[in-house]
Amino acid sequence: MPDAPSLREHFSDGLRVGEWFVEPMRNRIRRDEEEIQLEPKVMSVLLCLAKRSGKTVTKDRFKDEVWTETVVTDDVVSRCISQLRKVFDDDPQEESSSVDESTSALTVEENTNSVQRLLQTVTGRLRTSTTDAEDRRIVVAGGAIRRGWVLGTAAVLAALLIFGVGFWMVANLSASGEAPLSAVPFTSFPGEEVEPALSSAGHQVAFAWHKPDSQTQNIYLMQRGAEEPLQLSADSTTDWSPAWSPEERFVAYVQSVDETHRVSIVPSIGGQPSVTLTLRRRDIESLAWLPSSSRRTLVVSAQRQPHQAFGLSKYFPDADSLASLTSPPLWSAGDRDPVPSPDGSQIAFVRGTVQGVEDIFVVPAGGGTPTQVTTDSTAIDGVAWGAEGSSLIYAAERGGVSGLWSVDA
Repeated sequence: MPDAPSLREHFSDGLRVGEWFVEPMRNRIRRDEEEIQLEPKVMSVLLCLAKRSGKTVTKDRFKDEVWTETVVTDDVVSRCISQLRKVFDDDPQEESSSVDESTSALTVEENTNSVQRLLQTVTGRLRTSTTDAEDRRIVVAGGAIRRGWVLGTAAVLAALLIFGVGFWMVANLSASGEAPLSAVPFTSFPGEEVEPALSSAGHQVAFAWHKPDSQTQNIYLMQRGAEEPLQLSADSTTDWSPAWSPEERFVAYVQSVDETHRVSIVPSIGGQPSVTLTLRRRDIESLAWLPSSSRRTLVVSAQRQPHQAFGLSKYFPDADSLASLTSPPLWSAGDRDPVPSPDGSQIAFVRGTVQGVEDIFVVPAGGGTPTQVTTDSTAIDGVAWGAEGSSLIYAAERGGVSGLWSVDA
């Protein structure tokens, strides 16, 4: 049974959908000077449809070929189709009870003079059909994509109606003395939207949202250009510290359930989260995903023992094992907010003696003695690596001035 990578290999030279050229290996489509980045799973769904143009494709088939190692709901598949409709300018309100077989919307044409496979829009557009609703199927009939509308649960409907993610993009003064870029609101919604985590490609943001009148805080994902966010975690838990996997397939986060802290991992396209680490009577403060590693690795800030200082550990979800990285003084506030360098060789973090008396340290990802980078003994509100991994930018108050500061690492 082919998986998503084999679909990309099948169309490795690219394909065309009308005026769009699709680049599966880069998860993007382009037309003239316009480029759109697709989520990896959305691209896989498109390729699955292209491979079977003119044939019925059930949701189970999508799940088998696109989500080979993950259990997902029908709504996840439907969301991918919805995104494809938006990309190819489909009107979801345009319904038809039948499809004219003579006007195929999507057909595959093999070009014998080139290895390039072309998926051409001949006539028509992606459209919704009222047929096959009982089967809850997605159909490629005569090339036109049709989906029966299915009522979801109240929780799913509520998630689809939620709007929001807010964060401010702030640029620092450049070394050349140019004026700083102005801060621009990305979104503004009720409640608190905190801890934004930008994907490596820069097209998606995972964040924690505490809605008004809610007793919990949950993880959401907002894609650039989308009208509404996708809820990734359940309403019944309180969640924080979202972190992207290097290939953007998953989002890890910390959650609290019945006073127990645990780490969960959820597909970035949505689906059922899997609990990978549970610490009873010990708190987890934050986490990060380590890039450029031969195995899935998270860096976790957690208490070694109840009521003791937070320390950093490397956590390997596939083996369910922890390896200690730092050992702060037991009487201190400990180590928090791990931030791996771009190449994954070092990890910056904040070490505090007491609340508000903190400095930045750097430790090799393979283990070793941490190196102190700052000596301000002030509250650190955020740390990020420079693009080349040779400097750190952090938010703090120094000499009575609050701002962003740069220091060599």
